[in-house]
Amino acid sequence: MRRSLPYILRTGIPWIPSRSRRASPVTPYTPPFDVSENNSKGLGDRIASFTKATRIDKAVKAVVKDCGCEERRAKLNAIFPGRNVEMTQEDAKLYEDLLPAIQRGRLSRLQSRDMYGIFNRTFNAMEKPCNCTGKNKRMVEKLQQAYDYTCRT
Repeated sequence: MRRSLPYILRTGIPWIPSRSRRASPVTPYTPPFDVSENNSKGLGDRIASFTKATRIDKAVKAVVKDCGCEERRAKLNAIFPGRNVEMTQEDAKLYEDLLPAIQRGRLSRLQSRDMYGIFNRTFNAMEKPCNCTGKNKRMVEKLQQAYDYTCRT
């Protein structure tokens, strides 16, 4: 069913009715559990939220009292960090000092080495300094996310 232009202008809804509940503007789709990454620290937290949503964790707790889930979760978060990674205060200060050079787009070798050091410590990586524009751009974006998350908390 097509809506007329006056109807769309008056209501602001160019909605076409469908059978799916998801498409309805009145009833927005809500997932059965929290799938946001707002509190996720990495892969360990993502797996924990999956096991909680599927209730695997309750089945495991019924069989075994302590399965080592928390230790495994912490190890996976350290190995595979997610979007919400915190910098140390020293790294945040170093990153603040590098920000003017990053915004100019001109880093000296020493500044580049410092930036790679901050990245490797923050994300538990082993990246080597290079002049690859795409790699450096992605690295700066990830560092900026970590810096914003650190300053927010």
